[in-house]
Amino acid sequence: MKKMLLVGFLMFFLLSFFSCNSLNNPKNVTASKILNLRNGSYVKVVGTIESILLFEFYLFSDGTESISVEVTDAMWESIGMSPDTVRLPARFEIIGRVDKRPNEEAVITSIKIKAL
Repeated sequence: MKKMLLVGFLMFFLLSFFSCNSLNNPKNVTASKILNLRNGSYVKVVGTIESILLFEFYLFSDGTESISVEVTDAMWESIGMSPDTVRLPARFEIIGRVDKRPNEEAVITSIKIKAL
């Protein structure tokens, strides 16, 4: 009985480990779906950065919903741009992590950005 429980637990752990999404396997989602994802999920979204909201936060839209994305100066520099040189609105593919704070809207913290 103990061996069966151990084997069951081990199988559950392995399946959970390999099926969870990660930076190497982000979920392709729409902005509207992000609201239902759990905190820390890695996502890939394609759409338009419409405008700057505050400092490193931008308004992103893919036609289904608008959501805030955080794009650091280092992210802009990685694609040869800066907040001062990017002309908005502009289309991007963003890979990032969902950051949900209590009583606030979800934000995508950018990890990789690509101009389209």
